[in-house]
Amino acid sequence: MYCSNRDCPERLLAGPASEYADNVTKCPLCGSHLVAEQPVFPPEPEVVPEPSPYPRQHGRYRHEWEEYRRRRKKRWVMWLLWLVCGSAAFFLHDQLPSSLLANAAAAAILAWYLVSLGTAEYRYQTWPCPRCNKPFMGWWWFRWEFAQSCLHCRFPKWEGE
Repeated sequence: MYCSNRDCPERLLAGPASEYADNVTKCPLCGSHLVAEQPVFPPEPEVVPEPSPYPRQHGRYRHEWEEYRRRRKKRWVMWLLWLVCGSAAFFLHDQLPSSLLANAAAAAILAWYLVSLGTAEYRYQTWPCPRCNKPFMGWWWFRWEFAQSCLHCRFPKWEGE
C-alpha cells in the first residue's frame, strides 16, 4: 500500500513513496487513504519567477543604514555648529561684559548647544544594530566609534545595504 498524497511529508523528505503493510489503510503522516499500486505523479513544473518591473535597488537593511547616516550627519553638524555658537557666546560675553542680558544670552546659547550636542552624540552612539537591535558601537560603559561590525553579533558595517 502506498500513500496517494503528492504532498505527503514522507514523500517530500524521503523521495519516492513509502510502502506500508496491507492492514494499514491511512498514511500515518498525512492521513490520506493508501492505494494498492504505487502512484505515478507527473513531474512538477519548474516555476520561473517573472522579472519584477521594479528591480530591487537596495538591500534588506537600507532604512536602518540611512538612519545611521542621518544620525552621523547630525552629529558632525553639531560639532561644526560649535564655531557659530561658541563664537556668538564669546562675542556677547567679551563685547558686553557688564550686561546681564548679554551674559544670559551667552549662557542660553551655550546651554542649548551643549544639550543639542549631547543628544546628537547619544543618538549616534546608541544607534541599534539592524540585526540584533543592540547598540552597534558598544555598551553603556564602552563605545568604539570606529567599529566595522556590531560588537554584540558581529554584523558587518554596511551589510545588506
